[in-house]
Amino acid sequence: MSTDAYCSRTESTADLTPAYDEPLRQCPMCGSSEIKNYDHDYTGRQVDRCQSCRLMFMNPQYTADYLDCYYANYGQCGEDVLAIPDPDDLSERRVAAKADAIEQLERYTTPGRLLSIGCYDGIELLLAERRGWQVEGYDVDATTMRMLREQVDFPIYTGDFFGLGLPADQYDCVFMDQVLEHPKNPQEYLREVYRILAPGGLLHIGCPNIKSISSRLKTLLGKLGLKRRRGKHYDMFHHLFFYDPRTLAEIMESHYGYEIVVIEGDPVIGLKSMTLEESWRTRLSNWIRRKYPICESSFRLVVRKPGEAVCARRMAA
Repeated sequence: MSTDAYCSRTESTADLTPAYDEPLRQCPMCGSSEIKNYDHDYTGRQVDRCQSCRLMFMNPQYTADYLDCYYANYGQCGEDVLAIPDPDDLSERRVAAKADAIEQLERYTTPGRLLSIGCYDGIELLLAERRGWQVEGYDVDATTMRMLREQVDFPIYTGDFFGLGLPADQYDCVFMDQVLEHPKNPQEYLREVYRILAPGGLLHIGCPNIKSISSRLKTLLGKLGLKRRRGKHYDMFHHLFFYDPRTLAEIMESHYGYEIVVIEGDPVIGLKSMTLEESWRTRLSNWIRRKYPICESSFRLVVRKPGEAVCARRMAA
């Protein structure tokens, strides 16, 4: 694959010309040089795996310039209007899933100061604000953030995340839902999040599960030559890293000092609209999905920065 560092700015992300860095020689997360090829997709893009921490990642990766172009065009339809879902519409699956995630956090902490990284339309911020959280949002999509800023009254940030100058030890929760698989430098985000979290603060991470039963089967069929579009499930048009619950939890503990609070598979949302029989079956399915993340294609990981939580004391003040 070409390593020319350029991209063609066009009207849609599908028309961007991919550009790649030189191949990585060390694991971005743990620094080990023990990297081996694991798989590739139907376009020839490679997936490598670190033999030390078992992290899987695209190698070589897209250039920073290409990713800037990609996300500058991502999701835009030519209309200068941001359609924010109705926070009351819990029949809308994404809204209901965000609401469930916020409620889950409140089992382990009192509402305090929350930052969502990769907030896009800010739906989790609107939901959390209603429940008493003091919310702030960040996203790399400057156009969307400008439109969101016009519709909400809480702080919205964009630009270089590491240049924002966010205060240390002040956030009671950082929310990263379907985000950590995208950036070229997830290790830097995890370190910065640790810095800004208050003692006892929580980090919520939602990610696709590369070791789910479904993903394992797709990988196997691809390697056996039984899939027409091998490796399509990696979504390497914008996913650079591939996580599973066990590997990510061990990385969070051993390399970043976080304490594990909960690991679970994403539940099926929408019980209110189901019949009694459907509700019973779904509750059983959700119990299995939560307890055994391998059964679900995405997972949740909640970790805590060591120390005594101070959010309740801060809110009372």
